This record gives sequence, C-alpha cells and structure tokens, in this order.
Amino acid sequence: MRKLKAVVIGASGIGKHHAKWLHKEGCDVVAFVGTTEESVHHTAEVLHDLFGFEGRGYTSVEELFENETPALVSIASPPEVHEEHLRACLSHRTHVMCEKPLMWHDDVAPKEMVLRALNVAEAIDNAALVGAINTQYVAALEPYYHMCDKAGIERVAARTLFMQMDSRGAKGAVEHEEIWRDLGSHSVSVMMGFCGYGRIDHKSLEVTSTAGEFNAKFSYVPETGPACDCHLRCCNVPKGPLVRLMGINDHIMDYEGRNDEHGVYRAFCTVEGEEVWWDDFVHISFRRFVAAVRGEERPLATLQDGWANLGFQLEILHAAKRT
Repeated sequence: MRKLKAVVIGASGIGKHHAKWLHKEGCDVVAFVGTTEESVHHTAEVLHDLFGFEGRGYTSVEELFENETPALVSIASPPEVHEEHLRACLSHRTHVMCEKPLMWHDDVAPKEMVLRALNVAEAIDNAALVGAINTQYVAALEPYYHMCDKAGIERVAARTLFMQMDSRGAKGAVEHEEIWRDLGSHSVSVMMGFCGYGRIDHKSLEVTSTAGEFNAKFSYVPETGPACDCHLRCCNVPKGPLVRLMGINDHIMDYEGRNDEHGVYRAFCTVEGEEVWWDDFVHISFRRFVAAVRGEERPLATLQDGWANLGFQLEILHAAKRT
C-alpha cells in the first residue's frame, strides 16, 4: 500500500497528536506549519520524539504549499483561520481533516458564518475531495452500544440524552460562553450521533452559563424518530478530576483517556460497573479519515456534519444567559 503524504497545519498542540496518528495509520508526515522559527524548531523536536519525524517545518501555509505536494492535510490551527486554511487546501486539491469548530469569527454574524461554513464544505465536496471534521467523540457511540449490549440494555431511540464534558481549557482556564466555544462541538456531535440530523425546538431552549459551567437543555426533534430531551453540560475544571459522561435514556457511560499497561493511550469506558478499553477516539477519527482518502469508507464526521454542528452550537450560544 502506497504511503500518503501528509502535513499538519498547527502541530504544537492537539496537532502533534494528529501527526502521531497519521503516522500510525501509515502516512508519511512530511511537514508541518508553525507560527515562528522558534516554535517550528521546538515542534520538530517534539514530533521526532513522538514518532521519529524527519520532515520539514514552515512558518506559513503559502510556503508549505510552494514546497510540498501532500495528499492530505490536517488543520489544527486556531478556529479563526480554519476557513482560510480550508480554502488553501481546496485550492491545492488536498483532502482535509479540520479541527472543531469548523470555523469561528467573533466579528461575523452567526448566519453569515454558517453560510460561509456551508459554502466551503460544499466546495470541497464538489471538488471530489474528502473533507472531515475532528469531532472525535462520535466514536464513543460504538463502545457505548457495545457495553449496553453486554449489560442487556435494549437499543431503542433516544428519548433523553445527557453529556457532561469537563476540560482544563486548551490554553488555560476559560469562562462563560468560551467554555461552550471550546467544548460545544463535541457535545453537539454526540447528540447528532445518537439522534441524526434534526432541529432544536426553540421554545424549549434553556441555556445558562456561569464562570465555570455552561448548561444547555432543550428538545431536539430528529428528522425521523421521537423527540429527545437533551442536557449538554460543559465545565472548565482547572484542578482535580475531570468528569466525562454520556448516554441516552438514563443509561450513562463514564469514559476517560489514559495509558494502558503497555503505555498505549486508550479510551476506558464504563457502563453498569463494567469497563472496556477502546482505541483513542482521535485515533479512530484519523483512521477513518485516512481510510476515506483511500476510498475504503466514510469519515467519522464530514465537513457537512461540521457545518450542521456549527449551526447548532451557535444557536445554543445565542440563547445563553449568564448567572
């Protein structure tokens, strides 16, 4: 099997894990983009320690595409420049995986932002390129249903859904609506995973934010199946244990990421007191992306999914009230 050439835009944070999993999936990670010469040098050392990276580092996307011809690109830059980087990938006809949210512009009206997200998602799709978004917690549905089957819990349509996601914050503590900006895409993706495409009943929306917590409660009406009462809770927890819970119809799975006895980072999932380990959800997301580029299967979440996700995230954010 031929090795696909891959590059990462923004490899100092979550992007270094993107590079690691692309390498694990048989890609040749040939380059990355950083912000300064100093950061590029440091990131190159980190990537070398992670998986033996020997490629090149650049300080601009333009310089990268002048010198590299990748088959696929991972975008892990700040959300404010996702749109710019997505269009660069389109211009150079590369398959692309984008970190969540699909884009974010504080100075752009929500309706215009959603329209721009749809335009770029459709343009990439129309160019016959694979476009994916890294809302990796969609991968949690597989171990969830696996554990429910083991516990004898019948698979039925979601009528209630709960998800709590705690985080330290990607770049430190965040408050109020910024918590939702950081974590909301994951919660919405899980809702869409369980229920499919649909709409939020506006009259049911109850959204509050405090310095450390963002709560959204509403009725979600899928295109098919019954309405689902959703409670999406996102918290910023600077210290102490992080709570990660998700499930439907009052059957809740606890999950956390940690190394197994062989030092491999896994997702450990618990339902009804029974624990099972699963491949890291980000790893699964990139495995599916690479497989889609090879024409073998669909990405875990497409850019079209990312567009719908962004619309729900902004709709919920607009309804938030501070307490």
